[in-house]
Amino acid sequence: MTRGTALTLAFGLTVLCANQAFAADADPLGPLRGAESKLLKGWQGRDSGRWFVLQNDAEKESEQTLMLKPGVAGSAGRYLGASVAVDSKTPSASIGLLARNTSTGDLCLMEITAVADANLFCVVKGSNIKIASQQKVAKLGGNDFLQLVESSDGATFFLNGKQFGSVEPSTLAIDQVGVMAYNTGMFGVGDVKTMTLAQAKQAASQASSGGSSGGAQGGGAQAGGSQQGGGAQQGGGGAGRGKPAGDPPGVALNPMEQKFDGVGPIPQFDGTTIRRVAAYLGIAQSVFIHEFGHALINELDLPSTGPEEDAVDIYSALHLVDPTIYKADSADIDAIGRETAIYGALQWYYSGKINEAKGNGETPWQDEHTADLKRFRNFFCVIYGGNPKVFGNIAKGTGIDDRTLSRCTEEYTKQNRAWRTILAPYTRVGPWHPEGTLPANAPGAKITVRFEPSKYRVGNFFRAAFEEGLRGSVEDLAKTYALPRPLTVVYRDCDQLNAWYSRQDASITMCYNLLGYLVNMVSDIEMKTVDGWVVPQKTGAPGGGASNAGASNTGGSNTRAGDDANAAPSRSPSASAGSVDEAKDFGVPAGLVLYPAPYKGPTPTRNLRAQVVTTAELASFLKSSDDVLLIDTSKLDQTIPGAIQVPDAGRDGSLTDSFQDQLLEWLGSKTKGDKKLPVVFFGTGINDRSSYNAALRTGAGGYKAYWYRGGQEAWAAAGLPLNKVGR
Repeated sequence: MTRGTALTLAFGLTVLCANQAFAADADPLGPLRGAESKLLKGWQGRDSGRWFVLQNDAEKESEQTLMLKPGVAGSAGRYLGASVAVDSKTPSASIGLLARNTSTGDLCLMEITAVADANLFCVVKGSNIKIASQQKVAKLGGNDFLQLVESSDGATFFLNGKQFGSVEPSTLAIDQVGVMAYNTGMFGVGDVKTMTLAQAKQAASQASSGGSSGGAQGGGAQAGGSQQGGGAQQGGGGAGRGKPAGDPPGVALNPMEQKFDGVGPIPQFDGTTIRRVAAYLGIAQSVFIHEFGHALINELDLPSTGPEEDAVDIYSALHLVDPTIYKADSADIDAIGRETAIYGALQWYYSGKINEAKGNGETPWQDEHTADLKRFRNFFCVIYGGNPKVFGNIAKGTGIDDRTLSRCTEEYTKQNRAWRTILAPYTRVGPWHPEGTLPANAPGAKITVRFEPSKYRVGNFFRAAFEEGLRGSVEDLAKTYALPRPLTVVYRDCDQLNAWYSRQDASITMCYNLLGYLVNMVSDIEMKTVDGWVVPQKTGAPGGGASNAGASNTGGSNTRAGDDANAAPSRSPSASAGSVDEAKDFGVPAGLVLYPAPYKGPTPTRNLRAQVVTTAELASFLKSSDDVLLIDTSKLDQTIPGAIQVPDAGRDGSLTDSFQDQLLEWLGSKTKGDKKLPVVFFGTGINDRSSYNAALRTGAGGYKAYWYRGGQEAWAAAGLPLNKVGR
């Protein structure tokens, strides 16, 4: 097999395993099952959803292996693939694929480390041989897939579908393969598969062409009959599960529907993982965060100046737009975040258009919920206002006029400010919540999540595919807010299209019935299914004649403000000037979230997009050069000589809102387009957050930004002059 064939094979199998992981493979260790029974001192192992988790808290530099001894691959060749994860404070902690010869003890290891480096090396006859090494190439967070392809050409290792390095057959005769975790930390192994190259080629071909892997997993047989009911019918040489009662006649179950018990469809949209994940998550998260907003208002006795239903819709929209504002390390994660926010909004648009087509466009005036199309407008206006460049195509496709869009940035800013301000007394301070007034270790009650089995396929699919991720999301909420009493979240069958928060028992109920209904509705409009099923189309539009209600959801841009490449180097400020300690550390972490108005409170000691300067450094620089743009964000009647007072430069909002464009345009006019010209921001003092915001915005826009944290207070304390504004 040539190197090119190996690369094609690895890519196809990467697609295959990604799809199988989404479908929640039954055993994360696969052929390695049993090896976990022999763990070294200090190591623990447990199954957790699609992962087998290894943990070592104390035994430094310990090597834990899980090995399979299949013998020499021979002419048939061999494929080994596994998803891996590492979470450790020790930079050298790693996990990877291990290949070795049991008689000589020689080995080769392809690993990723806790700091995202990747290495391939061999130990042959006691000598270390470095094959390949790259820094910061692993995705981390459970998103890395390692592969080993053995053939007559030797052993070729792959990282996330890309060839990483090769080992000649003369270097190592492999008869044992597996995984190895090294040092202290937590390590994950999942989706482990091994097969001959012939089997691998067939599986890769099916994956690359969008086909199902069929019975490849464990040699299982697919259902071959069409009998309805709980019984299985023989067909195709294997025992099939058949279709449970309740499935309409004339439909063929898709591969995902064949994997899960129950009745009803599991819409697949266009079959791509990103769109499928986003559709389900967008619907589920928008509903859950809506109900969690109710819980916050009632559990914390928060004030609400408008209808509570509208207020928590806005809270939900703010949560969904956040992941689109701050760029991730993975383009796929960015895409999922963008599409998730879009589907969170579009469900209301589609529902409203369907009701319009049926002549049911008006919501009863006494209903506590706003009409669906108005809910879409309010929800979408927030996500558009937070990131106009990403959601512009959806605005165009749904017909929102420019007059409305022009108001959305201000709506986002005001709503974001309002919710953060109201919740600040109950929020633990952190990089994503700088407005929090509670310490990071403030006590608070837990939130527990329970996923019950469902009699519907979509419920069981949702539970298998998303339980782990949604648990993590809920845990983040519990870490953010200090709740007065425990809150319980239950996903279950309810036999009603609903979700609700109960103050009586402090619980949120998420009904699989509602989630399935909404997913089917979106699929009917976008994919022309009928009640979620792929069936021959009848006359008329699916979903009650609303086929023209759809809007394109593929036009979002990946452009993000605040790329790390534009960041100015940050460092700790030097000693304070005069009687003002401008280096005082309040314990506030730096982040990429703008502080909400009124911009008063403790600030971090550094800025992730600007360099911090001290009084002495700024005074020395101004004395030696006039080549600087000095901007005062305070509203005082005096300022540092030569400064321009622009209080609005540090306004809140997001680094991707329309004000960001206006600020950068203004800076361009002042600097004549020279982004290397130093731009220094300062305010009243170390408790003035407006200058921090302005420096963050400017650095995110690619300018050489500086933040004078001490501001006018430190300047005056050092005996330096201040002039009246305008002089």
